[in-house]
Amino acid sequence: MPTTATWISQIYPALRENKPFNPVWAIRALVQYDHQVWKSVSAKNNCQRMAFTLSAYNGGPGWVNRDKKLASEKGLDAAIWFEHVERVNAGRSAANWRENRHYPKAILYQHAPRYLQWGAG
Repeated sequence: MPTTATWISQIYPALRENKPFNPVWAIRALVQYDHQVWKSVSAKNNCQRMAFTLSAYNGGPGWVNRDKKLASEKGLDAAIWFEHVERVNAGRSAANWRENRHYPKAILYQHAPRYLQWGAG
């Protein structure tokens, strides 16, 4: 996060303070970064797109792009995360790959339902 914190504070005026250990700043940065990644990722539908976004947030957009390329080379659909791109590893360590594959599922299947109960903001 320190590299991302420096980078994001240079691009977005509201984040110029660069205070990654301040919860308010960190949440604003997270939302801004996720939105940027969301806009840059193509997918079959919004559910797949969110999974790609979460994977990129967790492990970096470069890995998502490399994984999509490898999935396509293996005959999988590079626009679908679940059961396609999530199955391939373009070079991460086994531990990092497992963590990255767990992250989208944990957010979408375990955490999101709790927040959805609060209503649509």
